[in-house]
Amino acid sequence: MKLKRIKTLIYRDYLIFLKSKYRWLEFFYFPITSLIIWGGFALWTKEFASLAGRIALVVNVFWSYAYVVQSTTNLSINEDAWHSEIHHIFISGIGKWEYIISKTLFGLFISLANLFAMLFVMHFLFFQISHMILEIFMLSLLTAFISISLALLIAGLFFTLGRDYAWLSWSVLQFFILLSFPLSPLEMLPPSLQAIAKLMPYAYLFQAIRNLIFNKPFLENFILSFELGIFYLVIGALVYKFGFDFSRKSGKFAKMF
Repeated sequence: MKLKRIKTLIYRDYLIFLKSKYRWLEFFYFPITSLIIWGGFALWTKEFASLAGRIALVVNVFWSYAYVVQSTTNLSINEDAWHSEIHHIFISGIGKWEYIISKTLFGLFISLANLFAMLFVMHFLFFQISHMILEIFMLSLLTAFISISLALLIAGLFFTLGRDYAWLSWSVLQFFILLSFPLSPLEMLPPSLQAIAKLMPYAYLFQAIRNLIFNKPFLENFILSFELGIFYLVIGALVYKFGFDFSRKSGKFAKMF
């Protein structure tokens, strides 16, 4: 792998992003407007001394951040397929790992701008977060780590199944979030749903976020989520490698791009 090639790919995706008006709406307008909606709810619930609104608000921030990290990475791959440009990239000698690393770094770059905007709005419009900035930083890193692991998995499935499955880029994370029950403590769920949720790395992440808002210890759930994230990272890397190699050997790669 060569760092110069990765930097070139990131710069290319950055230029494409700037020209994609709908991407600006998807990654900045909708998360921030959703934050304001939930923020209004949080302010209202303060009238009857409830933390429900604050929990919903903070969960929404990390939910949106997770989506932007994962979807930015995968949608940039989809755009290469839609515009039939990826073969030019690999003719130049770019390897599969240089390609996916550049996509994930670009996803992180865009998502950080999104995260800072949401935290800025939350801090100055709804409630101050300066006293928990270290915890938010830790949880943000964990969210990005898990989302990158999921992005690798989705990329591998995309290469394996073909361009007709581009919809995985904006639908898979929602399924994982659904099974993670972001607003429900795991112990409140039926045993069958608890068993499923405990396999979801986001479940422990959201539990850590809820504990943070309640001023409870959150490191145990943080560590559990990180450990599951490592598992998903390994699985995601293996699925990506298999999908990419399978696509090249079967000829599907040429039809996709």
